[in-house]
Amino acid sequence: EKNPPMMKDAELFAEKVKRIKEILAKKGKKTSFVCPVYLSAEGFDEEVESWLHTQGILTADMKTWEKGKSGK
Repeated sequence: EKNPPMMKDAELFAEKVKRIKEILAKKGKKTSFVCPVYLSAEGFDEEVESWLHTQGILTADMKTWEKGKSGK
């Protein structure tokens, strides 16, 4: 039984990314780019994955991770 992240999980992740960017800015840390990636061994529902992408968050799941490791 698959248990992919729900929209609430995605929203919480996006909020954490936002907070990290704010903390770095407050500390005066110069960052040229923050590249958040949400990893899910169980994959993603299409709606959740699409929403993450519109937030500038990349996604990867076990299937694509294994595919990339094997070079196929």
